[in-house]
Amino acid sequence: MACSGGTHVGRWPWTALAAAAGAAAIALGLTLLLDPLRAQDKADRRTLLAGLRYRESCVRTIDCFFTLREFLSEDMRSHRADGDYVRKLPEQGPSVWKYRWATDGTRWRCDERIMWPADDQGPDAFTQRSFDGQEYYFLDLKRLVGWHEAESRGSPYEESVCYLMMTDGSKPLSEALAEENVALVGQGDLRGQSCYKLVRHEEDPQRGSRTITYWLLADGCFPMVRYEYETVWAQPRLPEIGRRMLLTVQEMTHCGEGLVLPRAAKREVYALLEGSECRWQSTTLFSVDEIKVNADLDAEVFVLDFPIGAFVSDDTGRAAHIGGEFNEADTRASQPPIPELAPTGPK
Repeated sequence: MACSGGTHVGRWPWTALAAAAGAAAIALGLTLLLDPLRAQDKADRRTLLAGLRYRESCVRTIDCFFTLREFLSEDMRSHRADGDYVRKLPEQGPSVWKYRWATDGTRWRCDERIMWPADDQGPDAFTQRSFDGQEYYFLDLKRLVGWHEAESRGSPYEESVCYLMMTDGSKPLSEALAEENVALVGQGDLRGQSCYKLVRHEEDPQRGSRTITYWLLADGCFPMVRYEYETVWAQPRLPEIGRRMLLTVQEMTHCGEGLVLPRAAKREVYALLEGSECRWQSTTLFSVDEIKVNADLDAEVFVLDFPIGAFVSDDTGRAAHIGGEFNEADTRASQPPIPELAPTGPK
């Protein structure tokens, strides 16, 4: 037993030392190998963020007219109908929205026209929202109701502005990608083009997880050409366990030296199912009708002109009809025409 034990004790430390030495050598080799890669990643990320900041600094104003066409799966059509969205559901073809988005970086305006598929559904819905630097404005031109307040009642149309691929939510892209939970994971190929690939991953015990993947063209200007969003819910609604959205640029347009923006894009939404499967829910096609970058925008662009008869409230709780005494029948008979939201001039 002593000999056996001695043999065991004698061999084990040497084996351990050899293994430890081997592990140390491997670790040293990996360190020597990975440190330059990590340094390169940091340099690439700094270059990328600097390029994005420069790109954003080139944009003083944007005035864009664009169209969205949405195609729905049968499941989504039924869901919308159950939620009283029947008027947004043409029997054939897409739902259509027309937009005007204008901003000078601080102030903004968004006009939205929903084009009903049938004449018997009445005038198209038309809403306007804006921020003039001090107050937020809203007008529903079809219902003739509106408000102006110091605090916003909602986000500044992140859902619509996302198609221009210069923001992530309400933040400029350079600011969003500089956050600590965003990692540069390398470069990849997207439709034959070399792209930087960055990933944001977040975990929330109450809501679940979400992963966002950003694809930026590696051409020095770094325009974002794909945005992927995937969320897995903490409490699945079986058979669905989450959602996946892909927003991919299909065509770019030059808007000045060193600046390109999307001219056409496609947004696809899928339901995530158990077993790594997914089910298509909708596709939205984005197309630019006209875009002007760094054109002068008058202050009046960002202040809504409420029409006579509109019922308007403010943040003090006061509400009144514009133009004094209100006659509902007369107002409906003389409702302002719905704007076409057509481009205003040559490109």
